[in-house]
Order: sequence, then structure tokens, then C-alpha cells
Amino acid sequence: MQDGPGKKWDIKKASEAIELLVKSEKISAIVTFDKIGITGHSNHIDAAAAVIMAARAVNTNIPVWELISLSKVRNYASIGEVWFSSSLRQAHLLAQSASTIKHVSILNGREQFWKTREAMAAHASQMLWFRHLHITFSSYMWINHLQRVL
Repeated sequence: MQDGPGKKWDIKKASEAIELLVKSEKISAIVTFDKIGITGHSNHIDAAAAVIMAARAVNTNIPVWELISLSKVRNYASIGEVWFSSSLRQAHLLAQSASTIKHVSILNGREQFWKTREAMAAHASQMLWFRHLHITFSSYMWINHLQRVL
């Protein structure tokens, strides 16, 4: 499957590949994009659809989480999203027990921020000028919100 914003994936074919991995590996959870795909990227949207299709076909109790797409303002709020979202979620999380948690926020520290930058830089073909700006200012570099879908 070819990467690119205009490249549509065969969701059934991708789903079958994911099913094989789920069956052959000791997978305890799956994290994918949501239906918006963070930036509307067609490959992200297709990957999310393939993961959901595969998880339903395999019919296991493996939890499937999706990365929640943020508005452009919240996306480019950078580390400000940490403060904003923590004030929104604190009361909500206190009301949930561990077995019923449906939303989780994962926070990166400085070390993880730099490791993530290095990982992105390893994909030289992906590092266009705007991608440097994105990884510098994006909230996703600091905090990610997941929602359990299965």
C-alpha cells in the first residue's frame, strides 16, 4: 500500500494483514487513528477503518483505542494543550473505575519529545519543511488523547 494523501488503500486487504498480526503475535492492545485521521490524511483514515474491521473479524477481547483528532487551535497549542486538557479531564477521570475507563491521555516528557522528533527525522522523505513546523508546535508531541472504541 502506497503512502500519500491522495492514495486510497484497499481496506479489506489492510484488514486481513492486521488480522494475521493479531492472530500470530501476543497483542494486548491496538491503537489507531480516529475517523478524521488527525489531519484528514486518507491513509490514516483507511488504517483506522482497517483496524476496526480486523478487530471485529478476529473477535477477541483486545482493546482498540483511537487517537482523538484535535481542532487546529488545540493541535497547534503545543504544550498549552497539556494544561487545557488536564483541566477538562480531571473530574471526568476521577469518576471512572479502572475497568470502565474509556478515555486516556498520554503525556510525553522532554526526553520522549526528543525521541519522537528523532523517530520522525528517520523518515527523511516525510520531513518536508512544514513537517518540521508541525513537530515543533504540535500538541501531539506532548500529549495524546485516546478513546476506547472496542
